[in-house]
Amino acid sequence: MSSDGPDAEDLRRRIAELEERLREADETLDAIRSGEVDAVIIGGPEAQKVYTLDNADRPYRILVEQMQEGALTLSVDGTILYCNRRFAEISGFRHERLIGTSIHQYVRASQASALARLMRQSAHGGGNGEFELRREDGELVPVYLSFVDLPTEGNRVLCGIVTDLTQQRQRRIAEEGQQIALEASDMGSWELDLVGDIARRSARHDEIFGYSTPLDHWSRELFLEHVLAEDRETVISSFDTAMQTGQLEFECRIRRANDGEVRWIRGKGRTYFANGRAASMAGVVTDITDQRLLEDQLRQAQKMEAVGQLTGGLAHDFNNLLTVILGNLERARLRVTDASLLRQITHASQAAQRGAGLTQQLLAFSRRQTLQAQAFSVNDRLPELRHLIERTVGEEIEVEVQAGDGLWHCWCDVNLFESAILNLVINARDAMPRGGRLTLATANVTLPETASADGSSSMIPDLVPGRYVRVTVADEGEGMSPQVQARVFEPFYTTKEVGKGSGLGLSMVYGFARQSNGYVVLDSAPGRGTTVHLYLPWTDTASIDNERSAASPHLDTEPLVILVVEDDDDVRQLATDLLTDLGHTVIEASNGHDGLDQLQRRADIQLLFTDIVMPRGMSGIDLAQEARRRRPDLAVLLTSGFTAQSRATEDGSKNEFLLVRKPYSAEEVIAAIGKAMAHAAGAGRPPKADQPAGAEPSPPQSTRQKLRVLVVEDEPLIAMTLEDMLFDLDCEVVGPFDQVAKAEAAVTSDTAENFDVALLDINVSGKTVYPVADLLTSRHIPFAFMTGHDTSHIDAAYQADHLAKPYSSQDVEKVIAALQEAISAPT
Repeated sequence: MSSDGPDAEDLRRRIAELEERLREADETLDAIRSGEVDAVIIGGPEAQKVYTLDNADRPYRILVEQMQEGALTLSVDGTILYCNRRFAEISGFRHERLIGTSIHQYVRASQASALARLMRQSAHGGGNGEFELRREDGELVPVYLSFVDLPTEGNRVLCGIVTDLTQQRQRRIAEEGQQIALEASDMGSWELDLVGDIARRSARHDEIFGYSTPLDHWSRELFLEHVLAEDRETVISSFDTAMQTGQLEFECRIRRANDGEVRWIRGKGRTYFANGRAASMAGVVTDITDQRLLEDQLRQAQKMEAVGQLTGGLAHDFNNLLTVILGNLERARLRVTDASLLRQITHASQAAQRGAGLTQQLLAFSRRQTLQAQAFSVNDRLPELRHLIERTVGEEIEVEVQAGDGLWHCWCDVNLFESAILNLVINARDAMPRGGRLTLATANVTLPETASADGSSSMIPDLVPGRYVRVTVADEGEGMSPQVQARVFEPFYTTKEVGKGSGLGLSMVYGFARQSNGYVVLDSAPGRGTTVHLYLPWTDTASIDNERSAASPHLDTEPLVILVVEDDDDVRQLATDLLTDLGHTVIEASNGHDGLDQLQRRADIQLLFTDIVMPRGMSGIDLAQEARRRRPDLAVLLTSGFTAQSRATEDGSKNEFLLVRKPYSAEEVIAAIGKAMAHAAGAGRPPKADQPAGAEPSPPQSTRQKLRVLVVEDEPLIAMTLEDMLFDLDCEVVGPFDQVAKAEAAVTSDTAENFDVALLDINVSGKTVYPVADLLTSRHIPFAFMTGHDTSHIDAAYQADHLAKPYSSQDVEKVIAALQEAISAPT
């Protein structure tokens, strides 16, 4: 084909047209760049379209104005050439006031050099940093500034982005505060991505699971590997429930990675949803092992307290029966001459005495035995104890005695102490049927507020810090499982064969220690023997009477006129018959009020023989005190088979009144009457002793008036427990009353007992106790409410303290102390 044909000519023409259009386009672009053109008109198949420069940059201007960050352009010296609406909001100035001003005047003076350095750096790839802008109102706003150079043919122009950091800093402070709070509460935090099964955790979270260094990866599967198999299904179910409800809460046991120890943890969290599906979870985890231990100890203590109330009541009734049985056997012995009948009476008496011994062990556990406390040194008793122990355990067991140097004196009942040691020794012997070593050791210890039994894992519940004499009995026997240890102090619980033990030995030790204001702690494990630590309160008082009397002296007295006050008809009849057989004239009364009437009518009464626990609001001690007030020369003899030590010795009665325990024999009554008559004549009064530091019961020399507390409570077990707590605090209980009407009568009646303060259950037998509270308020008698619910339902108008159930002895002590302060406060 020829190159000069029509096609070639046409092609050259089209190329020339295209070159011309390209030249026009280049010129147009140059004109646009130089600003020589205001608009561009482009033709099309439908119509011509006009594009101006304003139309071209309008989307970008709108974008910049709607930004949540501030935007501005600056000259090289910092003059503001342009700023958007958001920068004006951050600075607090109007937009028109900012244009033409220097950026330096809005920055803190101390940061001016840093800002200048940042602007210089922007010429070399940009720069950024945190600054504080001063608003028009003077407030400083934390901001993040970022600058870059804007390419121009003329002078340098800086473009900047300004980010307000106020919320970010507040959020960071809040997160740091939350982390501090979590660390202070010993909690670990976690977040779980349910889609990727990836978790973010705090360091404390991994520490709880036994990792000193945080792991690189954590997942739900790894968490479940730590959970014990027995708890795993429960935890999985909790997570499944959280997927539906949004709330996660569980408690379970885990095995720590570092030491294999089993720990209790509590997890709480929340599920977050996206598009109706669970997307993530977040929460906290806490090691609650110590809390669970304390809760278990509290439940055990409450159970032991309830069982103690039951056994104490049984022992009281049983003692009354034994008193009648033994008393009548004593009377029959005096009348029978047949040898065969005498042998039968003797066997019956021995059986009854065994029953009396069992009741004493029950009373020991329930802390209702009568203590004859005194100061003595355990080390002084060790030679005699060693001889007794060696005879008890036999030759196959080696006895080692370790006497602590400079041992303090302790304050307790010597006879009951030796019985407690003997019980521990018998248990140790039975745990070593093939022989071994038994160790008896003494030491001085000072217990802090939180202490364990000298290295054992068992915490001491209700610990009162202070000095104690520790007596330890340790064996090399079989040891005890945790299940046995949990019940070992319960009455009638035994692991021995039927007929080999009553199950009261260790319960007696427990009751003796607690009633003596001491503690008993057991440390044992299968295969490594058992160690029992007995902690007894110390005293700096020397021994009152280190020599125990042998048999009770047989003191003959002249025939007397004796007033017998006893609410149990059988026991009162037995006492009357016994005293009549001894040649005395007996006048009877069934309660304290009748007893006072008899004293008023019969001026020839020489001795008052009264039970301590009696009805109608007047105890035997109340009767004895009133009788002594009216008749200072009157001899008084108390008797009881059911009495807490604090009640038996209240108002110094331990110094003024002698006591004979039920069941009593004729010889014991004869001896007690002789002593009571001698004391009334001013001879042979029991010696006084200094109070042992930090120990209860109250020392003998105390004669201070006790605080009398009105108790309104309709739950018998709670009422009995509270009564014991108040007795331990040296308070006298008026009541308890189980109905509001009875309590109102106790407050308003002319014959009612006086009292100083009151403890009121908020709901008594279905009625509120407010009527009683109103009466107490009108009489300016301080009181506190007791409740097992939250306190929001208590009428705030009373402005009374409250005692939340379940409460401890320490809780009661705090409330009583506050009520005592209120007594002396001005009304």
